[in-house]
Amino acid sequence: MSYTEHYAPIELNEHEQVVLAIDGRIFPNLPEFIIYLIVFPLVAFPAFFFVALLTIHRLFRPVSYVITTERVLVVEPGGMIDAIRLDQISKIKRKYTSLRVFGADRRLRLSRLPDARFFETVIWKVITKVNEVDKR
Repeated sequence: MSYTEHYAPIELNEHEQVVLAIDGRIFPNLPEFIIYLIVFPLVAFPAFFFVALLTIHRLFRPVSYVITTERVLVVEPGGMIDAIRLDQISKIKRKYTSLRVFGADRRLRLSRLPDARFFETVIWKVITKVNEVDKR
């Protein structure tokens, strides 16, 4: 049983369809793990304990990234966290496991992707296809 079966339903707009949904990595990669080892001694100090605990909890939360015909969504088990409309996307910066999507007035960071290049390619293809359909 996948942990994604426990996600709250996402409300889609009329005529909006899911194109791709990818589960983000739960466990950190090696550079992230090294950062945790450096930050972990801060937990020993009582003043930093609460902040460090929240940070570690946030880093290991399950997350999914969904591309629809209208939006790119970041979804947690409690529901949708953030989204950006496809028609607002102006550029995308990519690293191997993360994307930063820039819009006209906002940014969306998609970290912990299994393959950011593939996800970026799908976003641009969906934007192209949706624009072609809109022109008809």
